[in-house]
Amino acid sequence: GAERIAAPGAYAWLKLDAWSAHARRIYGDVEHLPTIGDVDLVRREDLLPPTMALRAGCPASDDEPFKRFNWHAPYSSFRYFRRRTAVDAAPRAFANGSMVEVTHCGGSKFETNGAFFYAFRGTGLYVNAKKTIAFETHDDAARHFLGRRCVDGKPVDLQLGIFQCDAELPEIVSAARSSGWDSLQFTRHCDAFCHGGKMGPALDGTDARSQLCGFELVLVNAAGTEACPAGVEFRRGLGGTEACACNATL
Repeated sequence: GAERIAAPGAYAWLKLDAWSAHARRIYGDVEHLPTIGDVDLVRREDLLPPTMALRAGCPASDDEPFKRFNWHAPYSSFRYFRRRTAVDAAPRAFANGSMVEVTHCGGSKFETNGAFFYAFRGTGLYVNAKKTIAFETHDDAARHFLGRRCVDGKPVDLQLGIFQCDAELPEIVSAARSSGWDSLQFTRHCDAFCHGGKMGPALDGTDARSQLCGFELVLVNAAGTEACPAGVEFRRGLGGTEACACNATL
């Protein structure tokens, strides 16, 4: 059988002998390939044993793969395994001109003004952040660009520190564009739950780490209603060194 990393909590599920082929498929034939520690998700068919049963809820450890991040993130091909949770610090923002690995799903009606991506390492699909400004939450951006906080959302959202700001986001994106920014970063948008999308364990405190935080990158000069947003230049290859065409059927 495949060689495995045997230590508990150290990618024991990984088909180690398949990693090199997987990484080259994603990033190309480069000298220094990323390791499993450099990515946040993997392609199911490449690296997970077919007989492996994923937990219905949250994983036992943060390096254990799970299926569902939220409804706006792909789940048919990818398996997520590096959780960012509401009890963790926000990750570092990207600098101007950074090539950012992303995922995107079409069909979001609220993306008529701005294309919303999740930053996930391991996809091999890159966009350029160009001139960018970063905030932890949507509410932080509302205070900056609009001079006011977001209207209160659902009581359960407020209890968990979730700021959707659905009414304010179009204004925020427009204000950012008018101010000369190409993209917005939201480094800690914590509206996902690995217990099948259920908030209960986070609300009652039985599993605070079930509340997951997404890292959103919003390209303010594009609309994201389609799977492959028009006007967005997608790149591939390690670091986004090569041009590529977006295929909405994959």
